[in-house]
Amino acid sequence: MNSKTIVMIAIVSLYFAVVSPSFAQTSQPAKSTTPPAVVDSVKTVKMDKKLDKIQAKADAKIEKIKAKADAKMEHVQAKADSAKAKKEMKDGKKGLMGMKAKAMVGRMAPADSAAAAVKPK
Repeated sequence: MNSKTIVMIAIVSLYFAVVSPSFAQTSQPAKSTTPPAVVDSVKTVKMDKKLDKIQAKADAKIEKIKAKADAKMEHVQAKADSAKAKKEMKDGKKGLMGMKAKAMVGRMAPADSAAAAVKPK
């Protein structure tokens, strides 16, 4: 082989060894230079936001159900109190210590205490 051929082969092989890899690196799309830990933390923050939204919706639904249940319980309690009051009034009119008798006892008590306060001489 000719010395010129050897030199040309050396130059071409040197070109492919040194210059070509740098072109190959720049021709590829640029990769992210963000560290993996930062990428993971960003993903974690995004997931946390999504979970917070889901939790807020669930909490709102729970509060709505609780409010309905509380309203229903108040209604049931009011009905029970009303029925109890009606029954007590009905029983009081029939019994010995009815409403009239209770009123009489209530009237007599202050008179008795006033009589006890006035001592006979």
